[in-house]
Amino acid sequence: MGLWTWLTDRDGSKARRVEERVKHYEFLVTAASVAKIDLVCRDDLWAFTEKQTRALQEEAFQPPSEDLIIRDEGMVTVPLSGTNLAAVLEAMFHLDTAPDTSRVARAQAVQVYISITSVLGLVSPMSDRDNPLIPIVIDDRIRRRQPDPDGPATATP
Repeated sequence: MGLWTWLTDRDGSKARRVEERVKHYEFLVTAASVAKIDLVCRDDLWAFTEKQTRALQEEAFQPPSEDLIIRDEGMVTVPLSGTNLAAVLEAMFHLDTAPDTSRVARAQAVQVYISITSVLGLVSPMSDRDNPLIPIVIDDRIRRRQPDPDGPATATP
């Protein structure tokens, strides 16, 4: 991008992209400082995340496949080091910003990215050993209401 393009950016979109990248870099630095955190999600979402991160961040990503904890209802717990967490963030950011990413892949990447960054805002130096680590949980579910005798069951928001 040339200086003239930068100076004539009337709607501020380029400035927003720069701010977005600066904030993303801050998240990467914070993620890299985490010793270990658990990511809890569906097994297919983890398969997507692992595949994309492996492809886009192969030098930084060491998948913890042997340490996966299989939970009920298709959920897994994945222990991630800070380096792996940063690699996942970078890969998900890339998928969100790449023009050739499908809508479904972008939606999955954004969900993982937002879930991780919302927890990164809570990171502080570990001075209290009795303070448990907060896992990153991606598990939105649609709850069923009690069946209506006059009609089909409906979902609650």
